[in-house]
Amino acid sequence: MASAPDAAASLRVLSGAFSAVELRDRVVIMLLFDQVVREDQVELAWQLWNQMSPAGAREPLWRVLTLFPDLDRELVYAEAARVYGFEEANLDRRVALFMIQKYAGMMPEAHWNALVELRVVPIDDAEETATHPARTIFATQDPTRPEVHRLLPLLDLPGYELRYAPEDALVNLLVEAFPRRYAYLKGLSGMSRDLLAGAAIDAIEVPPSPVVTDGPGSSLHVFEDTLVEAVRARATDVCFLPAADGRLEVYFQHGEALQRRRVLDEPRAKEFVRAIRRQVILDEQTLAPRVAKRSIRRWIDGARVGFRVAAVPPHEEVHAECIVVHVGS
Repeated sequence: MASAPDAAASLRVLSGAFSAVELRDRVVIMLLFDQVVREDQVELAWQLWNQMSPAGAREPLWRVLTLFPDLDRELVYAEAARVYGFEEANLDRRVALFMIQKYAGMMPEAHWNALVELRVVPIDDAEETATHPARTIFATQDPTRPEVHRLLPLLDLPGYELRYAPEDALVNLLVEAFPRRYAYLKGLSGMSRDLLAGAAIDAIEVPPSPVVTDGPGSSLHVFEDTLVEAVRARATDVCFLPAADGRLEVYFQHGEALQRRRVLDEPRAKEFVRAIRRQVILDEQTLAPRVAKRSIRRWIDGARVGFRVAAVPPHEEVHAECIVVHVGS
C-alpha cells in the first residue's frame, strides 16, 4: 500500500531567486518534463508558496499549481499520484454504486461524512491473495493528502488501498447513489478551482470593500465566495440576513464591530437561506423553530479553515430566518 509523501522532504526552501534546476519537488519536475506546466507558472507557484502562512507552507509545491485557473488541475493530481506510486482507479459504475450505498449504511455517520468531505469513495472490495490481504479499495482525487491517511486507519477495516480518480467522476458517483443528499457537491466541484485561485493568487491581503449591490446568482456560489472573502478580511463571523425589501444583506463581524459588507440584489433572499440550509447544513426541516448547525471545512489560502454554519430562526431582533457563519473552529 502506497503511503503519503513526506511534505518536509518535498518542500526544501530555495534561497535567493527562483531556479528551475534547484527544484526538489519530484512532481513539479515531472510536470515540467511532460510539458504539463511552464517554467513561468512554476516560478509563480514558488513565489506564492513562499508567501503562504506557516500552515500553508507545509503543502508541497506541486499542490499550489492546482490553484491556477489556466491549468488542468486533474493532470497535476494524476501526475502526483503516479510519482508517489498510487494506481489509477478503474471505476466500474455498478460496483462503485453498490459499495457507496453499502458503506454509507454501515459506517458511523461521522466517518462517512469525513470520507465524502475529502472525496474518498469506496469503489471495490479485493479478496485476499497470496501477495495481498483482503482490502477495501478507495478512490480519491489526491491520495497523497495527509488528512486521508489519518482518516482511513480510523475506519477499522481489515485492510484498504488508495487509488487516484478524477474528482468529477467521484462526485458523479456520490450524486447518483444519493441524489438528494449529495446534489450540492455538483456545484462545489464545478466552482472549486475559481474559489481557490481567487483566494490564493489574486492577492494575499484584501482591503475592506464598500457596500456594493450584486446581481442574482447561484446560492452556493455566493455562499462559498463569501467564505473566502471573510477569511481574507479576517472576519470572525458572517451573517446572511434577508432584508425587509427582499434583498440579501451580508454582514462581517470583527470583534465587537459589525460591518455591512454588501447587499445582494436577490429578490428571493428567503429562498437563499432555505437553499443553504438544505445544501450546506443538510437539514430538510427548513422551517423548524430551532437553530440548525453544521461544521464544515474549506481549503482557503493554502490552509484548511473550519466554519460553524447555523440557520437561526426569526426572533425579537430579526424578522426573518438568517444564516450565521462563525469563522474558525
